[in-house]
Amino acid sequence: MKKLLVLLVFAQFAFSCKDTSKSNEKASEEPAGSVNETSQEPTSKNTPETDSANAHYMPFTVNDALVKNIADFLKNDYLKSDYDILMDNDKKFQLAEIDLNSDGKNEVFVNFFSSYFCGTGGCTLLLLSNDLKPITKFTVTRTPLYIQKEVENGWNTILVRFGDKFVKLVNNGKTYPNNPSVVKPVDYAPSGHDLLLFDDNYSPSKTYTF
Repeated sequence: MKKLLVLLVFAQFAFSCKDTSKSNEKASEEPAGSVNETSQEPTSKNTPETDSANAHYMPFTVNDALVKNIADFLKNDYLKSDYDILMDNDKKFQLAEIDLNSDGKNEVFVNFFSSYFCGTGGCTLLLLSNDLKPITKFTVTRTPLYIQKEVENGWNTILVRFGDKFVKLVNNGKTYPNNPSVVKPVDYAPSGHDLLLFDDNYSPSKTYTF
């Protein structure tokens, strides 16, 4: 009887050691620092905090993913020779995405507003294609821009103020006039149907840096 009891105790001890060994082997197979998938929290590019922060701006002026590409273009291409002399305040811009020629792809306006890009007549703005190729470099141009419903040569016309008048910029099929001062003024003002771009009160735009 005593001999049988000793055998049972020994068998229980051996089984316990075997389970412990298997548990240790399983733990050693998992890489250090690994996290159980069920314990990982889902991530999102658009967190409630981000959405809330951007709620003040017009939706077509907010594209954090596109901004990186624009910043690279400005820094390494368009302003490459001037970048080192720019002040921090000069390295700011706003964007607005809109399909101007109804091809299903948004063109991109880039608005500069520091003293480096602006003079008494207005500021420099860029119009880029969907793949960030220059379409028009506007000079001495004042914002806001009024994108009209009217289409000429396949592109929406644009109204901008010059002095106490408005001028209509018409695309010739490839580009817009780059200097509003040489365009004949029109005898009417923008309508409520025009899309307003770069107006702090009625069309606020998010400001980015490059």
